[in-house]
Amino acid sequence: MIARRLFQKLAAAAALAAAAAVSVVAAGFALYALVRDFIGPAGAAAVVAIVAALVAWVFPIVLYRRSHSGRRESEHAAPNPAMEGLMDRAADLVRERPIMATAAAVAAGWIFIRNPALTTLVATILTGGGKDRRH
Repeated sequence: MIARRLFQKLAAAAALAAAAAVSVVAAGFALYALVRDFIGPAGAAAVVAIVAALVAWVFPIVLYRRSHSGRRESEHAAPNPAMEGLMDRAADLVRERPIMATAAAVAAGWIFIRNPALTTLVATILTGGGKDRRH
């Protein structure tokens, strides 16, 4: 049951990522078609490349600033790692370093796809399935 929900969420995330990728490609084609008649094919390709580079440069900066705006001083204090759980630390990592967290998630997904036994082991550990259920 838990694995089914996990796979449904992963499928939804993959569909969202695919839709975003299709949208980016379509926007690139639309921009190319818009400027091609004015500056030619080579110039239009250059404009698309420049816009893509600017978006790739500005978007992470905006996300970083948004994630760090409005924080209080008490939130910047070093937390006690012994008191935090693994999920709290993972959530902090995603908030503070979204690009690194995305890269780690892609790497973990690749490892889990290549090794189903490891996926089963991790799912069993996370759900507590290996515990003795006798009382």
